Amino acid sequence: MSHERSRIGEMQRLADLFRRALLRRERAAADEMARAYAVAWKRIEAKLKALLDELAAAEERGEDVTITWLFQHERLQELQRQVEVEWRRWAASSAPRIEGGQRAAIRAAMQEAETLTRVALGPPPPGVSFSWVRLPREALVEMVGFAGNGTPLRALLDALGVEASQAVREALIAGLVTGENPRSIARRVRGEFGGNLARALRVARTEVLRAYRTAALQSYRANDNVVKGWIWLSARSERTCAACWAMHGTLHSLDETLDDHPNGRCVAAPWVRSWAELGLGGLPEEPALPTGAEMFARLTPQEQDRVLGQAGGAAYRAGAVSLDQFVGVRYSSRWGTLRYARSLGNVLGPEGAKRWEEAAFAPQD
Repeated sequence: MSHERSRIGEMQRLADLFRRALLRRERAAADEMARAYAVAWKRIEAKLKALLDELAAAEERGEDVTITWLFQHERLQELQRQVEVEWRRWAASSAPRIEGGQRAAIRAAMQEAETLTRVALGPPPPGVSFSWVRLPREALVEMVGFAGNGTPLRALLDALGVEASQAVREALIAGLVTGENPRSIARRVRGEFGGNLARALRVARTEVLRAYRTAALQSYRANDNVVKGWIWLSARSERTCAACWAMHGTLHSLDETLDDHPNGRCVAAPWVRSWAELGLGGLPEEPALPTGAEMFARLTPQEQDRVLGQAGGAAYRAGAVSLDQFVGVRYSSRWGTLRYARSLGNVLGPEGAKRWEEAAFAPQD
């Protein structure tokens, strides 16, 4: 392996290490938020139990417990108010954790963008050096937008509280309509409330990763004398979606943004100018980073199937579909423009996908 190839490989290795460190910090904050959520649920559970106890008592008295009975019952209003109060309390305690994660991500990205660029360039020739422009951290803080009162992120967290209250009410209604017993209804309500935690943690992770990407890209843009663009780097694991596998290693100009999907783990690495572009011709040039498509093709069929599914993997290996066809682009009012993994049915149409599903699961002779 040449010195040049080891240089680009070292940049990717470091970028992977930096991303894993970022995700470890994010998971630690998420664990704290989940513990606080469990405490909030305990307080809500007391209100829920009181309502379900009265529901059971009414049924024992022979009363007709209907949706109208539920809506007219003060215990339901108390429960919904408690859900909103607990959520606001939880959001208020979680916002500083998310903000701390964003600030840490910005600090890390500013340092790591420079490190990755210097590694990608390699040691400069004798007598040659370059300086790195470090952006004011507060300028990046303003650009990212944090979770304090009145910010879009805090408004999003608060809106999830209203959704949680509505979800609890709908779970109670569904339990009544289907004739579930109080214990089953309690499980249903807890599942809905827990689902909101998952959505909130997805918001938190997405915003921390967005802060990291924004700071890195702004650092590259401020140093466009040596950085001409950025390289999309994905995690390249079994949990990596087909779209992120396909985007890995693709080259982008500095005016583009990394539009990963919510919960995505992709980051931007520097695409540096060649020594010839810097006026130092005759020096070895940097080789291209292997693309996600090239790396995906080298996976075992079992590994490919864990990403694409058995039918998708079979279609891919037969040449009926390429990896880049799984990349979709859509607009979300919450997240903006983002890339996502298209389904096989979306790529080939329902009939085309059905044929590959039948072929993939057909009995083998």
